[in-house]
Amino acid sequence: MVYFVGLDVSVKTTSVCVVDDGGKVILEQKVSTDPADIIAILTSLGVSFGRIGIEAGPLSQWLVSALTVANLPVICAETRHMKALLTAQQISKTDRSDARGIAQMMRVGLFKPVHVKTLVAQEQRMLLDMVRGDLVCRRLMTAPGVGAVVALTYRATVDQPQRFVHSRAVGRACRPDAKALPVRRDRLRRRGVQMWRRPATHNALRSRTLTAYLQ
Repeated sequence: MVYFVGLDVSVKTTSVCVVDDGGKVILEQKVSTDPADIIAILTSLGVSFGRIGIEAGPLSQWLVSALTVANLPVICAETRHMKALLTAQQISKTDRSDARGIAQMMRVGLFKPVHVKTLVAQEQRMLLDMVRGDLVCRRLMTAPGVGAVVALTYRATVDQPQRFVHSRAVGRACRPDAKALPVRRDRLRRRGVQMWRRPATHNALRSRTLTAYLQ
């Protein structure tokens, strides 16, 4: 038999209601709003759950992430749709009746799911907001090929440009274990001359033309 759960979340406490596939209430209890307490009371029943419903709100991201890690089939439902259904089927509005209504909605599938971003996505969003709010990062992103990650990495590495006397010292700060390679300027100069030297065929034609002119 599959069971369905409704969670009515408030700041301090959460009302938990568990019903079977026939709509019979199996458990009604109020626990503290903590993922560990909610997971403990659900796993103590030793049954399989079809859906666990929670209304979208300020604490839903935190609770949904924790219940998902615990391999519980939690679903975050849209607030306005759930509120309209709960108002239609209840005479008095209490935390207990709301949890029971959410559990029945999960049982019959009468809800609109809402995507809840993972903690990794939320952290990445915070980094993007940080980049957009930083003047130096926005200026760096005006260069072609420089995005948010490169701009933020460069900003965090350089930190204060005044501590560098020369621009070539920035590379040593990025890689402190890197050794300075000697630069042979004479070798580079010879290579540059060889690159711009005229081909042999051009020189041969030029010499023949000059010889014919002199004759």
